[in-house]
Amino acid sequence: MCYKIYTPFHSDCRCAIPGLDNDTYAIQDGEHEDLIKQYILVDPKANSYNSCYLIQPGGGNSSNAVRCNSYVYDRSQFAETTTTQFNLVCGNNVLSTTANIIYMAGLFVGSLAFGSVSDFFGRKWTVYVGLVIQGAIALGVMFSPNYIVFTVLRFVLGAVTIGGLIAQFTLMVEICPPDKRTMAAVCQTMVWCTGVMLLSGLAFALRHWRYLQLCIACLSAPFVLLYWWLLEESPSWLLAKGRYDDAVKILNRVKKVNGLDVDIDSLSYGQDEKVEDDETETSCGTTCLSLTRAKTLLWNIIINSFAWFVASMGYYGLALNVGNLVGDLYINNFIGGLVEVPAYILLLGTVRLGRKYFYIALMSIGGVALVVSAFLIVYVTDKGLNWVIITVSMVGKFAVSAGFELVYFWSVEMYPTSQRNSLMGVNSAMARVGSMISPAIADIPKFVTNVAFAKGIAPLIFGVLMIATSITALLLPETVKFPIPETIEEANKFTYNSK
Repeated sequence: MCYKIYTPFHSDCRCAIPGLDNDTYAIQDGEHEDLIKQYILVDPKANSYNSCYLIQPGGGNSSNAVRCNSYVYDRSQFAETTTTQFNLVCGNNVLSTTANIIYMAGLFVGSLAFGSVSDFFGRKWTVYVGLVIQGAIALGVMFSPNYIVFTVLRFVLGAVTIGGLIAQFTLMVEICPPDKRTMAAVCQTMVWCTGVMLLSGLAFALRHWRYLQLCIACLSAPFVLLYWWLLEESPSWLLAKGRYDDAVKILNRVKKVNGLDVDIDSLSYGQDEKVEDDETETSCGTTCLSLTRAKTLLWNIIINSFAWFVASMGYYGLALNVGNLVGDLYINNFIGGLVEVPAYILLLGTVRLGRKYFYIALMSIGGVALVVSAFLIVYVTDKGLNWVIITVSMVGKFAVSAGFELVYFWSVEMYPTSQRNSLMGVNSAMARVGSMISPAIADIPKFVTNVAFAKGIAPLIFGVLMIATSITALLLPETVKFPIPETIEEANKFTYNSK
């Protein structure tokens, strides 16, 4: 995610001085400064260069300004970004936001497509193939010659990335007993926030979007080599597909490695009847008609989808909004990754306290913090209080990070095995709708320059929606310590007052 912060980073720019091949944004000497004063307009209110217009030779004032098509950029933060590479400024500045939206659209398509792929072909196959394609496409993005190729490859990258991620998360939940699911989920998300912090350091060191992309592609290579031998298929999925012998082989290996004294053969009890039920569900259970008959499950899906929509919009929107915060971009983003560590550790408390009210508390506190931060960002001008703004904003980031992870495995625990990945795909698709909207909301200050409250609009929207989802979550069931449902009938018994 923080890759999308650094790669399209909007550097300050101005029109290039005509005929000056070695022109730079920084003033080189007195002669260069005189040329800048001769050709470049200055905005007196912002005390900065006009980015898009150039004074015609001999014009002397803004009435003789013309739009330019060549630019020089402030490269103090980055040597090269996609914004500077493809000149996504002035009339093209909306293309930077569009690129992020297209990537999120790829996540949306991948969520829907790969959910069914994983339910049909298996969790392991989906994870591994997705990882291979992800590494190849990520490398291809580095060599993008223009904006169109870049955005198309990023769309495909988003689709395969989320497809593998959902399948991997489902696999993790299905192989873990109820009392170990939370710990497994927390361990996984620790890798995520470690990646956010690591990428902040890489971006600071490399300062070039192509080199940063190369690092991302190379980091996936070791996992491509190891995953095929390290990952096992989900025994739950194998049993749901009637592949009893394959499931027993995997469970016997688990038994041997962990030194367990369990009678694996006892799983055969009732297996024929269960497989018959699962086959019936596989043929008709995924249709809209059968879901409408399972009223409770349907409502859980709808409420979960709204929760995913808000969590994704808030998480990605706040990450993209880092550039609108006061202070250093690299440090702010590193802190954003760092606050996720205690946020995910905190989720261990859901083992005792439950998923439901933990989620409600997180989203309520985070929502209030973001609403407060919206007004602080706009109306607190004393730089000595910058730490207050960042702290309150990070409380919101803390809460939405924990809430997003919590709703992830909370949802998995509500859905039946035969449709689990498909229904997770539906939830994830709604999350991607939220994430597609989030770049436009986070970039409001770029397009609404004459409104004093512009920088506060994004956290205000995210905060209000977080409070709303904390209210709708009251209608969801508690799932902690319950076995995950195998059939639609079992999943339909989960209600808001289940005990």
